[in-house]
Amino acid sequence: MNKKGMEIRTVAVILLLIFSAFILIVLFFGGPNGLLNKAAKSSLSFAEEYLGKIEKNKDFSKEKSECSEISKNMFKYLEFVFKEAKESENEGCFLETIWIPNEDLRRCYVEILGYEDKSLILLKNRKGKIIESVEIEGVKPCVVGGDKEGVKDFFCKYLRYYNDIIYYDCRNYEGRDWFNEKVSKISIQRTDRIDTNIGRYDIEIGNNKFLVFYKPNKDYLCFIPTIDRGVYSEKGVKDERILNNLYSYGDGFFNLKKDLICK
Repeated sequence: MNKKGMEIRTVAVILLLIFSAFILIVLFFGGPNGLLNKAAKSSLSFAEEYLGKIEKNKDFSKEKSECSEISKNMFKYLEFVFKEAKESENEGCFLETIWIPNEDLRRCYVEILGYEDKSLILLKNRKGKIIESVEIEGVKPCVVGGDKEGVKDFFCKYLRYYNDIIYYDCRNYEGRDWFNEKVSKISIQRTDRIDTNIGRYDIEIGNNKFLVFYKPNKDYLCFIPTIDRGVYSEKGVKDERILNNLYSYGDGFFNLKKDLICK
C-alpha cells in the first residue's frame, strides 16, 4: 500500500472513531431517554412514585369522605405511634396505640412504606388512589416474624415467663435480640392482620382494643404478629404471652408495664 493509501485509511479510521464517540455520547447523555438518565430514574426510591401521586392530588376532601371512620382512625393511630417512636430516645422498649379489632377496612385501607430512613403512611381507596399521607423521618417499619429462630430470640428475651416459670426452650437463651428489617411494605386491609412483602401475619391480641409495637433501636418500629397455636413460630408469638409478660392487669384494664414503655 502506498503512502497516499495509508493516509486515506488513517483518516477513515479517525472519522469512524469520532462517529462512534458521538453515538456513545448521544446514547448515554441524550436527554431523558439517555441510558444514564434512565439508570438514574430506575435508582430512585420506589416511594418517589407515591410522593409524585400525592403532589398531583392535593385535594382529597371528596375521596376522604368515602372512607369509613375506622379506616381514617387506623391511619391516625399508626401516625401517632410512629411519631412516638421517632421522639422516644429509648431502645428495646414497647409502644401501644388504640386499635379496633376484627374490622374489615372495606372502602379504604392503610399502607406503610419503608424507604431510606423514613416511613410513608398512606390512606388509600380500593382503586389504589392516595387519600391522605404522612411521611415520618427517622423510623422504618419492621416485624417480629419471618424466621423461627429469630422469633425465638425475641420470645426468650421478653416473653419467656408464664406464671413465673421460664419456658423450657429459653433455658439456654444467650441474650440475643432479633427483628426482621426486610419489610419495605405493609398493607392493612383488615385490623386483625397485615400483608407485607415477606408474608401475611395476624396481629390480633385477644379482643383487646389496643395494639403493641416493639422498638428494637432508634431506627425501627416493629409489628408483633400473633399466633393461635404454640407459643412462637416464624409467624409470630402467642398473644397470651404478650399479655402475661408485657402487661399488668388492674382496675379492669391491661396496662403496658412502665419499665417497658418507650419514653
